[in-house]
Amino acid sequence: MLLKNDFVKKEQLVIYLMLFLNSLLFQSCVSLTPEEKNVKMYSKEIKNNPQNISAFYNRAQAYYNSKNYENALADFSTVLEMDENFTKAAECNTYIGMIQMQAQDYTNAEFSFREAIEIDPNLYLANANFGKLFQDKGDYDSAEKYYDIALASSPNDKWVLEKKGEIDNLRRIEKENKEREERLKEEARIRDERRKEEARIKLENDTKLAKRLGFKSANEFYSIPEITVSQIMRDYAANEMGAERKYVGKIFKVVGTVYEIRRSRISNAPLVTLEGSDNFLLDFACYFGEGDLDLISSLRSGQRIKLIGTIAGKFSLKNIVYIEN
Repeated sequence: MLLKNDFVKKEQLVIYLMLFLNSLLFQSCVSLTPEEKNVKMYSKEIKNNPQNISAFYNRAQAYYNSKNYENALADFSTVLEMDENFTKAAECNTYIGMIQMQAQDYTNAEFSFREAIEIDPNLYLANANFGKLFQDKGDYDSAEKYYDIALASSPNDKWVLEKKGEIDNLRRIEKENKEREERLKEEARIRDERRKEEARIKLENDTKLAKRLGFKSANEFYSIPEITVSQIMRDYAANEMGAERKYVGKIFKVVGTVYEIRRSRISNAPLVTLEGSDNFLLDFACYFGEGDLDLISSLRSGQRIKLIGTIAGKFSLKNIVYIEN
């Protein structure tokens, strides 16, 4: 048997429960954004009337504004499937193109914008975004064309005016880059021609020098093997007979450092000695004739030089025809 106090407690529990449920419902409504509330409202309308094309269009816009592009694309596409002559068909194609641009699907975006403009040639949103698509592709002339159409319906639109300003800056940068590229190409062409001319002159002079020195061509002159004094001395130390067979009587370009410029104490002939390596006390003697004084007149001790001549024996060079400082 229930007492009066039990009934009172039961009624209080019911009231508390109702208040709690109302509080949860209120919180869920408060936490929704305006766009989410719109989605919920239009979804309810679509549930009640699945053929309500305006409800699909309005929900698509709500999805787009809340950056739910996947659902927005689905609803805009549904609107066009329901009635391609819907009064907002141009807007639907425009929003579809904008979503495709977000996904960097520029080919389909271009198709969607063209569909929108075919329906409404002066639609601001379609022309403005079509201009942006061409700007991103680097087609500035087409971009300006569609920006101008957009400005015709909205002359003071800040976004479009900023984009047109960007094109002016991009054109200036593009022009500067093109001029710089052309300048670099011209400088490279001049350098290349200069190198070719220097190579031609060098070959001509080397050919003359080679023939004057008794060589048949510049290539024969270039093919003379090059060896350092230190290497010659190491080869002689390792195998004197092998070194003689390798060097004596053959023409070499000998590289070394000038030690002395004097006359031979035995023959009184002009003589240039090249420093030996650290392990050898003997220097490398290079013998000249009286007619070669011009060749050695500018040499100095410590100078690194190359001489072309015939190796006569151990540590000596004769018949020297050329010195390269």
